Amino acid sequence: MIRPLCASVDIYPDESLLSIIARTADANVVPNTATLLRQALGAVGQTASTPLTQTAKVQEIAALFNADPDQISARMLPSADGAQVTSIDWFGTPLERRFLEVRKRRYAPAALAAAPYGRSSWQIRPLLYCPETFERLQDTCGSCGSQLRHVYR
Repeated sequence: MIRPLCASVDIYPDESLLSIIARTADANVVPNTATLLRQALGAVGQTASTPLTQTAKVQEIAALFNADPDQISARMLPSADGAQVTSIDWFGTPLERRFLEVRKRRYAPAALAAAPYGRSSWQIRPLLYCPETFERLQDTCGSCGSQLRHVYR
């Protein structure tokens, strides 16, 4: 049985699962997201897309994050084409998996200033602009220029 973390986060309607994981790690002073993934998924060596596709682990992830399983399930991106997994079900619309950005963390500064969470739409690789603020999506640190990514150590 998974013991829930001490601190949970409010989940925004358009928030990505990767953002929920990162914000939950931060709220619980967990140094990296891989630690949380190992607790929820029970394996080492997870990839950036693992929490998006492990629909069988919804209950475990929800229990760990003390979240509604429906909230977690709604952010999962199951295969849209069976075992091939060349397309995912992007909230009811098939999307080729190659169009999903899970390694780089992209953001729109004005949108983050309005509400500090990662939008699901920012993960669509061909989308260059934030649909909320219409500003170009960034993937590097504004201070040092380093590539931003979802932290998996």
